[in-house]
This record gives sequence, structure tokens and C-alpha cells, in this order.
Amino acid sequence: MGRPGEKLIFTAHKQYFEKGLPYLDGVEIPLIPEEPSGITAILGGQIDMASTAPFADVSKLEKTPGITVAKSPGLNWRATYLNINKAPFDDANFRRAVSMAFDRQAIVDAVLFGEGRPMWGYSVRDLLGLSVHAAFALHVQRSA
Repeated sequence: MGRPGEKLIFTAHKQYFEKGLPYLDGVEIPLIPEEPSGITAILGGQIDMASTAPFADVSKLEKTPGITVAKSPGLNWRATYLNINKAPFDDANFRRAVSMAFDRQAIVDAVLFGEGRPMWGYSVRDLLGLSVHAAFALHVQRSA
């Protein structure tokens, strides 16, 4: 993304149309290529904001005085792909059973440190206003 020491520099538009604005004379945005380096810079007081944080660090950041963690839904998602041309995944009933056996929340908790929500298909419920489809809930008994 950027080399050490590179940054974007924005200066205020002095003839801005609304009196009293902008509030700042300018903004400098350092280009920090790795999330952990950004978090180190925040904790060290070198920067005021980062756009992302490693999932493993979110809980610690939320407990740090003077730091506010803002969260919003996004399109960052993980998936497992299967070769449906080879047995046993060529059988739709087998694929359905495997899908029902996954504890999606446990995966979110383990892989994303609880920083996410299970998806039940390719639709992102928070962005589209959709609700979780109960038909896709964990069904260990039905998956057997």
C-alpha cells in the first residue's frame, strides 16, 4: 500500500462555501501497510485513527482507555468451497448434511475472535436488511 514514511496530505479549502467550516486546516494520513503496525501507532499516540484492526486485537482495544472502536457491517466474508464434481460432494443431500452440521457461530468465534456474524448463504443480511433464515440453523440431528 505504501512505503515507510509515505503519507497523503489534504489541506483545507480556504474558500469553503459554509462559514466556519472546515474545522481543520488539513489532515495527514500515513500509509501503513500492515494492520498490526497501525494498532501499534494508535497505542503509541502516533496516529489518531485506523480503518481496520486485526480481529484478535479488537477486544484489547475496546478495553483501552481513550480508544473507541467503531464497528459496521461489511462485505468481508470467508467461505468453504467444495468440488461438487467428485464424490461424496456430488450428492446434494450429502452437501446439505455437511452444511447443517457446521456450527457457524463456533467458526466465527474461533477464526474471527467473535468479530463477525455467521452467513447462511451469499446474502449479507445487515447490508440488505435480511433476517437469518431459520431453515439453515445448526441441525446436527438432521445432518446425520
